[in-house]
Amino acid sequence: MYFGPATDAVAYFSTLNYRCPANFNPADFFIDLISVDNRSERKSKTSNARIDLLEDAFLKHEENLQSSAENKASESYEDEPFGKQPKYASRWNQELYYVMKRQFKQVLRAKEINVAAVSTNTIFAVILGLMWLNIGREFFSNPEGEGAEQRI
Repeated sequence: MYFGPATDAVAYFSTLNYRCPANFNPADFFIDLISVDNRSERKSKTSNARIDLLEDAFLKHEENLQSSAENKASESYEDEPFGKQPKYASRWNQELYYVMKRQFKQVLRAKEINVAAVSTNTIFAVILGLMWLNIGREFFSNPEGEGAEQRI
């Protein structure tokens, strides 16, 4: 229903009176927009009509793009940028930073999981500490403690 740069997708659907809500993931919005809703007959008809409308709008948009491309081909090439264009929109370290930031926020939000992990680690630390409590600091000081971790 759309073919072009991802940065222009929201503007394209806005021209068709399908505006993406604020603070909403545009990819989820587009998936909802082009999906058929089969929960009822009325919703199915409505969504099929919307998809047909989007298809017609895309075909018109594609025809306009082809005609504008033909016009551009006949014009001079003075407007073309010089130099090498970047392959990616952002650098890998920026992407890594934002992915780590998002993951850190998700970890902070999952309080129950964090409490369970900390308590499990604490319990195992206490159990293992008690198992080797009276064993000396030397490597072969107590032969009875050599298989202690297998008792767990």
